[in-house]
Amino acid sequence: MPSLGIIIPREKKKTDTNKRQEKRTLGKESMSRFFIYTIIYKIMRLFFFIFGFLSLLFQIFSLREISYLFSAHEISLASALAAWIFWTAVGAVKISKTSFFSYIYEKKDAAEIFFISFVLIFPCWLKIIDYSKNFLQYGTVPDFFTMLIMSAALTSLPAILNGICIYVAVTERGVNFYIYETIGAMASGIFSILYLLFFPQLNVFKLIFMISAPAAFLFLFLLKKNHLKQLLISAIAVLALSVSVFYESDKPFLTVETQTTYSKLKAKKMANQMLIFENGNISAQYPDLQFEEGVTAIPLLAHENPKKILFTSSEGIYFKNQVKKYNPSDIDIADNDRRKFKWLSNILDISVSDVNFIKQDARQYLKNSAKNYDLIFITNGDPENASINRFYTREFFALAAKKLDKQGILVFQIPSSENYLSPASAYLSAGILKTVKNRFENIQFVPGEKMTVLASNSKINIKTEFLQKRYKARHIKNKIYVPSNFDFILGKFRTEWLHLRLKKVKNPQINADYYPVSYFYLWKIWLSTFVSNKLMLGGAFVLIIMAAVFVKTIKNIRLLISNPLLPYSFILGFWSIVLEMTVLSVFQLKTGDLTWKLGLLFAAFMAGTAFGAYRFRKINSPKIIGFIFSGAAILTLLFLSSLKVISLLGPNTLFGVLILFLVATGFVIGVFFPLAVNMNKTQAHKIYAFDLWGSALGGFMAAAFFMPLLGIGKILIILAAITAIFIWPAFRVKSLRD
Repeated sequence: MPSLGIIIPREKKKTDTNKRQEKRTLGKESMSRFFIYTIIYKIMRLFFFIFGFLSLLFQIFSLREISYLFSAHEISLASALAAWIFWTAVGAVKISKTSFFSYIYEKKDAAEIFFISFVLIFPCWLKIIDYSKNFLQYGTVPDFFTMLIMSAALTSLPAILNGICIYVAVTERGVNFYIYETIGAMASGIFSILYLLFFPQLNVFKLIFMISAPAAFLFLFLLKKNHLKQLLISAIAVLALSVSVFYESDKPFLTVETQTTYSKLKAKKMANQMLIFENGNISAQYPDLQFEEGVTAIPLLAHENPKKILFTSSEGIYFKNQVKKYNPSDIDIADNDRRKFKWLSNILDISVSDVNFIKQDARQYLKNSAKNYDLIFITNGDPENASINRFYTREFFALAAKKLDKQGILVFQIPSSENYLSPASAYLSAGILKTVKNRFENIQFVPGEKMTVLASNSKINIKTEFLQKRYKARHIKNKIYVPSNFDFILGKFRTEWLHLRLKKVKNPQINADYYPVSYFYLWKIWLSTFVSNKLMLGGAFVLIIMAAVFVKTIKNIRLLISNPLLPYSFILGFWSIVLEMTVLSVFQLKTGDLTWKLGLLFAAFMAGTAFGAYRFRKINSPKIIGFIFSGAAILTLLFLSSLKVISLLGPNTLFGVLILFLVATGFVIGVFFPLAVNMNKTQAHKIYAFDLWGSALGGFMAAAFFMPLLGIGKILIILAAITAIFIWPAFRVKSLRD
């Protein structure tokens, strides 16, 4: 039936003793056949390993590129992950059951076509994902519908092919495929980290091509003895693929692109300015005196003696020339991303010989350093995602307050405008101001295109007469923030208007590490566009999904009652993906390192699943299901109770702890699947399908509702409650007949 050449031999499993007896009795012809089968099975393992390696690698880079379309927001990552699981389920469960698929599947070379198509299509598909940024506006947060639809569309074809390949392999060699595919995935996670850590400048599209092309030819050699025809076809496909990957069209402006371990950067030369883009958002335009002087002039004049200055990201380089006017003794920039710092200094032609670059996350640096500062500038950008939001939380403000000298000032900017604040921006600004007031006694702000906030535990004097005298005494030479403009810049009307507008915001949220305002801010933006057709379509899309789940449940109610393993599989799939996304969110909220360590975190979950499945592959005790749900509830509560301890850990220790939680989460799922299959083997495909559907729904709910509206703690409480509800009925499950 199927044509996976390396999988065709089917012999009954034999014990080691039987094999030794057979070796002694077989003739030369039988011995030759035995060695051939041994080689075939080793090749089969290599084949599954390669597929697992490529499958997870493609998934990692797809999700990473899609998240960059949406400002590297974690919600877009969850949405794309949910879409990937959904399309994988469609390929493995739905398409594999169609008559059209059956017709193709019976063909001689069907399996080869599926696997090689999956390998060769991906470099082109990554190009399509990258090109889709042309349909989005730089610097704007996408609406609800756009994020959902684009995540679904941009994961569709490769995920469907991935699901079909999984169906073909599982049908042939279920457990063997599962084990070696997972080992390959673990290797892929390690590879992705090494690539992004040491060779991020290598274009990801070219990297995937360099992996896909030889992998396609290797598949041909592993799958067929007579491969001349397939070799020729694949050679033509690879040639066409190389053109699409390596061809670069002419660009209207001088454009320079690079990739670092942490982000994708682009610079465009336009007239006398350079536009800097990071992860799809405009980071800055340089030079921009109004921006540069607006951030630095008032705070530096307000401080009595600004000598020690810290910037919390490489973007601090934009302000270096302004700060030098005040003759500081120390200009420190703390950032994990040294490559970005060097790239910015080179592309903008800014000398950094007098800058002390500290290759460490600024938050971690402040936590460990004994040095205090006169001014700390938060230069990471607006808190639109968890990676940046962690510099605007009460935990960070408390840390910054300890690291400032007696008259020290914390400076940052938040969304604002000259005379209008949207409801979403007003909510974000009010929330952050409410948060900073909990840690600092004196707050002043300067209105403008963005609101510049000055926070200190000492008095901050920004009266125009005082600033004018200090400006002249220090012999400062600015272009825009000059004494004659101070009355207008700090005008009473402008500041009072901002105060009144922010007072109208009802119950602004305190921004905390585990209850990030950046997630709720995104939801506020979605709601603020409630009159748009896109949001209405998004709401309709959500209703359709909910209606489909309800109809499907009613339609299969008898099956679900007669076989409770199916709803249990669905619930555990839902639980595992939401818990996994919560763990990933915690890692991002605390370290900001998610995008380049994503592969190993995924691999940890899969490793736990494989170990659980292998260790309990022969178990057939219904009562174990009750213990599985108990373990799920306990694991969730354990993670909830450890959040405070996690906050005290360093980034590497935290990474290790979260790896263990993901392994444990995967282990719970891994124990359930073989148990459920052993209890009801004829329903194995449905058990797997319900797990995938539950995971897809969980990922969607996490992206659309849980993460924007609930804090980390509430999500974990809900998950613990869901699993706890099923503990008692799960203990009452009896053996099922096939």
